[in-house]
Amino acid sequence: MNQLTSGQIAELFNISKSKLRFYIDKGLLKPKIDENNGYYIFNEFDIYRLYQIIFFRKIGISIAEISKSQTMDLLVPLLENSKILIEKEIEKLIEIKRLTSDILEINQNNNFEEVSFLEYEKRFFKKLPEDIIQGSTIDFTDVQKNKNALVDNPYFIYSKQELTTAVCTPTNESDYDYFFPKGTYATIYVLVNCEESLMQKIRDFLEDPLFKIKSNSENKILVYENILYSLAYSNDIVYTVEVSL
Repeated sequence: MNQLTSGQIAELFNISKSKLRFYIDKGLLKPKIDENNGYYIFNEFDIYRLYQIIFFRKIGISIAEISKSQTMDLLVPLLENSKILIEKEIEKLIEIKRLTSDILEINQNNNFEEVSFLEYEKRFFKKLPEDIIQGSTIDFTDVQKNKNALVDNPYFIYSKQELTTAVCTPTNESDYDYFFPKGTYATIYVLVNCEESLMQKIRDFLEDPLFKIKSNSENKILVYENILYSLAYSNDIVYTVEVSL
């Protein structure tokens, strides 16, 4: 096989001469030097080695690990470890793809404010500390001071009569402020851009003639943000609204 110059091998592998020189400086490539002009000359083995380096870099193996593997013949263990890491990344990508599909599906179906009836097990909620609540919103500057406040996914519980708000977090039956019994819940998704709009959607929901909601004032309205669904919108937020039947 004819020997190749730096320019020729850089063009063959579509990499820059500076990256090629970097691999040489790190000792990963050891081409001969032309005594007449001082240029590097790459033979068939150098081409194979460069292909190997590029492949290892693509699968996440570091320069230091590649260098060590060449001196200690550890290529197989490196590949086995990389295979495990790649499989984990594939699992993450599959999950991201699933979530993206879910977001696109609800956006494309656009089934906002369509009533569905869902079955839930009993659920318990605890009010967040008063010092991090301002009205019906969370003051996240105070959240940093209160390490016990779990507000990653807050739930808003409204009174059916006055639509007063309690900001809560899911908990268990050993320590709770609000209890939602097992049973059927009338449920809708709403797309809003402010609290006033959300409140109006809730009022409209309660007056929907398609179903009858018990007049028992003890029943509460559960509202929470669908964070993933909201990612499809720049200025609006998707909420779920649930009322027990």
